[in-house]
Formats: sequence, structure tokens, C-alpha cells
Amino acid sequence: ADLNARHLMLLTTMGAAVPLLFSRGILTPETSVLVGSDFPDDSHDLYLIQHVNRIKAAMASGETIVMWNLDRIYESLYDVLNQRYVVRTSGGRTRRSLRLAIGARSQLCPVEEGFRLIVVVEKDHALNNLDLPLLNRFEKFQMNPQDLLDPAQVDGAAQLDEWMSVVAEESGFGIAAKAFCGVHADTAASLLLTAVKKEAPALPPTGTQEVEVMEQAEDVTEGAARVA
Repeated sequence: ADLNARHLMLLTTMGAAVPLLFSRGILTPETSVLVGSDFPDDSHDLYLIQHVNRIKAAMASGETIVMWNLDRIYESLYDVLNQRYVVRTSGGRTRRSLRLAIGARSQLCPVEEGFRLIVVVEKDHALNNLDLPLLNRFEKFQMNPQDLLDPAQVDGAAQLDEWMSVVAEESGFGIAAKAFCGVHADTAASLLLTAVKKEAPALPPTGTQEVEVMEQAEDVTEGAARVA
């Protein structure tokens, strides 16, 4: 791994990048995910300290850790995100440290090789609310279900979107979002990725498998329509 690589920011919609990281095998099930919220009890310093301590432990053990919706913590990670390492050599071994801060208090903490932060942010929120200097500290990628589709699956997603639109029109709802509970722009791509993984994740799809994948996706969508 490149020790000088910047930490990763994934720009996504509706938090889709988090389950995709695990379902596609990019992260192991043991990887920790720190989730923020706007609830009043989650705005206290204790809540912030708990997350900072978890990141401190990940630094010391060389883990990868995911942060989702945790804007309040970025200030505490100023040196971490800027990778302003303090390097010391003792007994022939080089040790790296980074400073973590909470308010006026700060602490120099050891960092083992392998430590990485993956920050998941809603794309619109990042572009409209986060400062440019903060964004520039990261390697940034967009990650949504449609970004992981191959050409055949792109066609399948378009067919599924068209099918939902036809059903909505014939049912008198007009649009798919009114006919199917929870439908959004990434629904078709998400359903196809899930169905493909269940059908034959390690093999190239055959014509029969493609039909079965589409049928599974339509079955799930019909279930959402019945609830509506």
C-alpha cells in the first residue's frame, strides 16, 4: 500500500456506497462503520470523543475505518487528514504519529501501517456544504449502484426502469415513485446488483441467468407495489 496516499472520500446518494463497499467485497465484514446523526443527543462532546477514540484505536492497529455523516469530527482529524506525520526512529524502528484534537486538547497518537479512512458523503452535501480545502485532502470518487454495472446490466436497469414506468402509468399512478414504495433513481441498479450476486456472483452471466436476474428484480419491485 502507498503510505503517502490520501484518505478516500466516496461521493454517493442515499448512503448507497456503504452497503456497496461490503456487498462487493471491497471491505471485510469486520470493518467498522462510524455513523453520525442530527439527533440532539449525538451533538454532545461525549459522542464526539467516542468516535475520536475509535479512530485512535484504528490508527494504532492499522485498520481501515468508515465514517458516514460525521461532519462534526473533521476538525478533530485536521492533522490526520493532512497526514502531518511526526516520525521518530528508536532502536532501528521508525514510528509514525499523528495528532488528534478535541477542542483545545490534543494528543499525539501512534499510527501503524495499513490505517485508512474512508469517508462516505452525500454528493450534494459535499458540493454545497463542505469547504474546498477539506475536499482537497481526499482522493475522491463517486460510488453509486449504477457506477458498478457492466454494459449488459446498464441495459437491464433501463428495461426495469421502463417496466416500472409502464406499470405506474397503467395503474393510474403516473410515475414509478408513486406506484412503488421507496423507489428512487438508483433502485433498478441496486436490484440488479443484488440479483446478480445471488444468481452467480463468480461466473459470467448466460442468457438464461440474465432472464432470471430480471425476473428476480421485477418480483422485488412487484412486492413494493403491493405494499403501496
